[in-house]
Amino acid sequence: MRMTATAIARPRTEAWAEAYLPLVALLYLMLLGTIFAV
Repeated sequence: MRMTATAIARPRTEAWAEAYLPLVALLYLMLLGTIFAV
């Protein structure tokens, strides 16, 4: 489990990272897919 102090101190950063990182990974995989497809 996460530390409550960190969750309270940085709620926006945690939410932003959890939403942003998977999106970037998905876009990166799609980009690699298009490169190897060609």
